[in-house]
Amino acid sequence: MGTRALAEAVIMQSICDLWKPDQKRDSIKFFKGMWFDRYSFLAGMESSEKNRLIRILAGAAKAENLSKLESRREAAA
Repeated sequence: MGTRALAEAVIMQSICDLWKPDQKRDSIKFFKGMWFDRYSFLAGMESSEKNRLIRILAGAAKAENLSKLESRREAAA
């Protein structure tokens, strides 16, 4: 498995974890922190793609902590 595929798998797993009550907090922490930035870079995601993913996840999961992350990322773009 290549680096890009591994990074994509980590991101996908964290997306799945948003819907697991015992994993949700760690998943939100992942998306709010530096690790999402690092893995998204390795996965070849552009800034606009990262921001769009955060917006989709915030709406779908209704995760109030992710919506705070969305405004931080938009300010950085």
